[in-house]
Amino acid sequence: MPAFAAACSDDLPSRAQPLPPLREHIEDIGTIVRQLFLALSPDGRELKLSAEDLEALEGYDWPGNVRQLIKVLKRSLCLGLSIGKVLDEERRLGPLVEGVGDGGVDAPLWPMTAEFVVIRLHGGGREEMEKRTGRKWGQIVEPKPEGIRAAVEIVRDNASRGALTIVNINNHYDGCAPLTTERFLRLLRED
Repeated sequence: MPAFAAACSDDLPSRAQPLPPLREHIEDIGTIVRQLFLALSPDGRELKLSAEDLEALEGYDWPGNVRQLIKVLKRSLCLGLSIGKVLDEERRLGPLVEGVGDGGVDAPLWPMTAEFVVIRLHGGGREEMEKRTGRKWGQIVEPKPEGIRAAVEIVRDNASRGALTIVNINNHYDGCAPLTTERFLRLLRED
């Protein structure tokens, strides 16, 4: 290591300054996001920040600081969702995972999220399920409680390890996605 670099490296720890939380300099979020977009762009193309997304970002309190911001941007890009939609999910998901895991999670899921997992409950063939339901999706015609329980356990396990789980339930899974979703959420909230 060159002498100058060695001298600087010895001095760096004493010069390090803690950064304030993102919520204390929210006016910088647009600049921060534009820089993160450069790093996150999968093919080097320029990613644009819409006025609506900037407003959503500035309106959020960022309890997870820049780490949470990066994860929100990644989820938005990977899932093709607006940043506002991802932030709405952040707000909704928090209460679902409180108390899950060893010792409980006393904050929303985002602080621990390293990555996310997608569970797809799509069932069998569309045509067969359409015949069975008569294309009326208001009833469960093929209950699959073991699949729902397994999905709940995966979500709980992932939450205890800090991974976000996105569950996608299709009408072809058992005949009625809204009823299946209600059953899934009810089981998730049980102890």
